[in-house]
Amino acid sequence: MSKLITLALIILNFGFISPVLAETLTAKHKVYFIGTNQYALVNAHSAEDFGVVIENTNLDGHKNLEQFLTKNLPQDMVAAEIEANRRLGTLSSVDLQNALKGITTAMQFSVLRAPAFVFDEGRAVVYGLTDAREALKRWAYYKSRSNSR
Repeated sequence: MSKLITLALIILNFGFISPVLAETLTAKHKVYFIGTNQYALVNAHSAEDFGVVIENTNLDGHKNLEQFLTKNLPQDMVAAEIEANRRLGTLSSVDLQNALKGITTAMQFSVLRAPAFVFDEGRAVVYGLTDAREALKRWAYYKSRSNSR
């Protein structure tokens, strides 16, 4: 697999979305959001306006899993182990996979920091935003500009 080049977009904010800009993102286009506990996705519902799906991942997922498994465990080691195993048993394989999804997604697309929105399977990245509407507007604007050249 060839290494995909990431492109950080720094584009001015526009207060509206024209139909032409919205058309630059096609239906079923997947956008990845890589966040943290501190930088959570905002306005995810905006993806519908652009005809895209946002896959929301969290770089702190593994920390959240550890906290869930270890929070307020009994002092007794045997009782603590039993309780931790009981908690682990309540998780599905999807829950366990999602705990590492943020890390694996960031590695897959060579994302260097969070928050970040990844477009075109890693060919472009918008860093520093948590607002989906804003990131999608910037990406649509960038795509409309690059298509007009």
